[in-house]
Amino acid sequence: MVAGLFWIDPAGRQSEADDVFVNYCGKDSYLMEREVWHMRDFYLEKKHERFDQSGLFSPKFSGKTQITGFQFASFIRKNPDHDVYLINPPDYFIFPYMFYNIWEHGEACHPGLYEKTNRLLAKAGYDFDVSNMPRMKGIHQTFCNYWAGTPSFWEGYMQFLAPLMAVVDHDKNADGEFYKLTKYQDGSFCFIPFIFERLLSTYLLLNPSIKAITQPYTINIANPDVIESIKEIDQLDMIGAAKSEFVTAQNKLRQVLNGNKMMR
Repeated sequence: MVAGLFWIDPAGRQSEADDVFVNYCGKDSYLMEREVWHMRDFYLEKKHERFDQSGLFSPKFSGKTQITGFQFASFIRKNPDHDVYLINPPDYFIFPYMFYNIWEHGEACHPGLYEKTNRLLAKAGYDFDVSNMPRMKGIHQTFCNYWAGTPSFWEGYMQFLAPLMAVVDHDKNADGEFYKLTKYQDGSFCFIPFIFERLLSTYLLLNPSIKAITQPYTINIANPDVIESIKEIDQLDMIGAAKSEFVTAQNKLRQVLNGNKMMR
């Protein structure tokens, strides 16, 4: 198995963080659109065909995930016969417990995301509604676009994204509807990256035959109320409970977290 792991670096600098990653410079810096547009360049250049699995990652990969590229490549090698390999920052493990799905999380962080995404989907010819998506468990959710896929996965996923990206490309030269700004941490970014980073999880949900696997990590939680809430939500997932039961349990967890700034 040959895994091609690249880090996105439009400036062409040398990687200081991880020798496993190879620099990839796309056609543009894509400062507004971010990583998915680099992925499209990578795909159109057919670089994904050169490896058993390949992926593009931010230079912040190791700092955010707390593992090295070598460790992720080793995880891929030890788990053959999957279509896509996912990884999230360990701190993000709590999000699937706090929110019913990745879109509910997105709307909470970026109000208006539902409306923007549904307009984009409709213009691209898709007929599903992200404000009415089913429950997504942790394995279905990736929050950073950190993934490596087989050539066939790249083909399917990029074909799924193509009409959406075409709408955005046209929009950039029109009224800029999807380039409106939303707050993120200490700065402002347009809605586009926050929409597209959630589409991988949506694609997996819509295509359950795809074999996805997520890099495991160790979580240490000291607060007994948080532990109890997590166990309760895990049980709801096991029995396929109604959304109303998740809402109650997740509201309780969010109240605990808001009152106890203790997540480590």
